[in-house]
Amino acid sequence: MLNYIKSEFYRIFYSKEVYLLTGIFAALLAAYNIILYFAQRSLPGFLYGNTHHAYIMIDASMGIFFYVIIIICSSLDGSSLKNLKNSVGYGVDRKVIFLGRVITQAIICVVMYLGLMGFYYILGKALLEDSGREISEMFVRSTFVCIPMLLGALVLYHCCILWSNNTIISAVIMILILDIIPRGIDVIAYKFPQIRGFSNMLMRNLMQVQLVETATGYDRVYGWQTTEGVIRCIVAGVCAIVIFSVLGIKSLQKKEIR
Repeated sequence: MLNYIKSEFYRIFYSKEVYLLTGIFAALLAAYNIILYFAQRSLPGFLYGNTHHAYIMIDASMGIFFYVIIIICSSLDGSSLKNLKNSVGYGVDRKVIFLGRVITQAIICVVMYLGLMGFYYILGKALLEDSGREISEMFVRSTFVCIPMLLGALVLYHCCILWSNNTIISAVIMILILDIIPRGIDVIAYKFPQIRGFSNMLMRNLMQVQLVETATGYDRVYGWQTTEGVIRCIVAGVCAIVIFSVLGIKSLQKKEIR
């Protein structure tokens, strides 16, 4: 297993994709903060040049990282059949192949993710008006709490590429499982409260901002704001990792590699 993981790291680090993607994502995050910085100084009455707005934009859009996972995995060639054929041909156990690819890409994605979120956090502090400790702590919490769910999405990608043999079809399957179907279940749950508990455990729904009615109106509530919510996020992510890992290993063991 260790030798296979080392070979995967070697293959990825000696390709340009990981560096190119990191640079693109960093540039996009920097551009957003820089735009807010200059807008705050040139537009009278501009209310968004602060860390509250900058960090909330990420917190409220954590589900978009599912799509980022698709981009990264497909670019790094996480489970392409052309590479699988070589590995199987050399006699590497198929379970080792699947887990080796998942572990390698999981480490790379977590490092990229934490590095980019740290870069965004520091840039916001350096350029924008500080909105206070609470906003900063919420950003840090959301960054770490969502890691298990994002890893669950990464494992799902490796399953999908085995099922479909095609990157585009794999992306469509992932979007259906991670986004469209949970949206539908969430809508149905409003009419049938019996399935609300199940709906609230789906990763996409846990990452969504919930509007909670209060005495003065509505408040935005994130799934990770409470201890119970954090536990839900971690459980959902771990369950996804385990379920999709089992499905992926079984799929690869049964798949005919040509």
